[in-house]
Amino acid sequence: MKRRSFLTTAVAGAAVSTTGCTTPGPSLPRNAPLSNDYSLLWNSPQPANIQSGKPLLAVLPSGRLVAGHNISQRGKDYYNFREDDWGMWRNKLYYSDDRGQNWNHTADHPVTNGRLIFNGDDIYLFGGADGMQVMRSQDQGESWTGPYAIIPDGIWYNEPTNHLFSNGHVFLVMNKITRQLRPATRGTYAPVVFSARVGDDWTQPDAWTKSNIYTFDDAIAEHGSAAMVGIPFYPYGFHAASGGDRRPMYKIGWWEPNIVQISDPEHLWYDPDGRTFHIFQRAPVGKTNIAALCKATVADDGAIKVSLQLAPSGESMLFVPFPGGHGMFNIQYDSESKLYWLLSQQSYDSMKKIELFNPKRWNLGHHERHRFALHFSKNCVDWCFAGLLANTEDVGQSRHCASFVFDGSDLHWLSRSAGPQAKNAHDADMITFHTVHNFRDLVY
Repeated sequence: MKRRSFLTTAVAGAAVSTTGCTTPGPSLPRNAPLSNDYSLLWNSPQPANIQSGKPLLAVLPSGRLVAGHNISQRGKDYYNFREDDWGMWRNKLYYSDDRGQNWNHTADHPVTNGRLIFNGDDIYLFGGADGMQVMRSQDQGESWTGPYAIIPDGIWYNEPTNHLFSNGHVFLVMNKITRQLRPATRGTYAPVVFSARVGDDWTQPDAWTKSNIYTFDDAIAEHGSAAMVGIPFYPYGFHAASGGDRRPMYKIGWWEPNIVQISDPEHLWYDPDGRTFHIFQRAPVGKTNIAALCKATVADDGAIKVSLQLAPSGESMLFVPFPGGHGMFNIQYDSESKLYWLLSQQSYDSMKKIELFNPKRWNLGHHERHRFALHFSKNCVDWCFAGLLANTEDVGQSRHCASFVFDGSDLHWLSRSAGPQAKNAHDADMITFHTVHNFRDLVY
């Protein structure tokens, strides 16, 4: 199936129109991408200066899709808005009633690093960078109020990772940056768990409980560093690449967390009281297919504590093998298949010598972004490859940092994407919408 889409730029309250054609074709060859075709939610008017980021996606019981994303300004001119309006990042919200073919742009807003979460009939956007905030829609995403301050200070960050509901509460994780260091290090990032009771007014600060501050550096200090697994893979510092380019390897850490709860009573980590959660995080360690792991436990008084998971041997488990764990990934639990589904980068050529890199290739060996994959698992540790979602076949382009939802038998995903005009594979110039039909048929 081939679908081409073109964007009509919109202002708040106007429709974003995508038009295209669909033509029948032969059956896909073995291992062909499941959803290379896409429709455009947003396309940069200045690919060298204005990039897309942090796509958000939710599906309502009615079938309406609600979406959002950030936009980063690298140049001086951004739609004639002043830089001091909201700083570097701007954010947009949309909805679609035709399964992502056409989008209505409803709002520009200042809440970056967001997550779309349902609370009864209301939709909340939870996020923030300088302090934490929420916005609320009481009309199925057509209009929004707020932002309302939840935490007034602190430096926060996250990509569009997941959230979950358990014991009448919502749980999600945000990174708190405890210290800003140069060059950048993720060792000072803490995965802070937030929780609120379903049915409460989430615009009120006292509706939210948050966990302790537990950074990667804290975990190393408590349990010791990883041994004999090749971490970090590259020496810290800058490495010469082709064309005189220099690629950095920063201090290791963790970031961009996803939270899951084990539902299988036979699982080693199952908690019959439902008070234990596991946090899988991107591990920027220079090596592919490794994620960082910790857990969160809820005490009798509702306090939440983040710590490391121990193996049955008593050894701490800071890292776990994980497909695409070196990049941003997204995990969702599907109650129908009783499986966890994972969207992540697929590494193809991470062991190439740096000096032989294609000049268009982004950063170091573990930073490939042109292949995007789908996996499923019954336990969040053993992952089965379901299929390649997309492949640009060009290391200078990308599909990455995706948000996804289950919609009946379909899986929709919204991607931060770099096309042929993008500055590089990281500085994406599009937000693309993709669908995998009958995704559960991929289980074997």
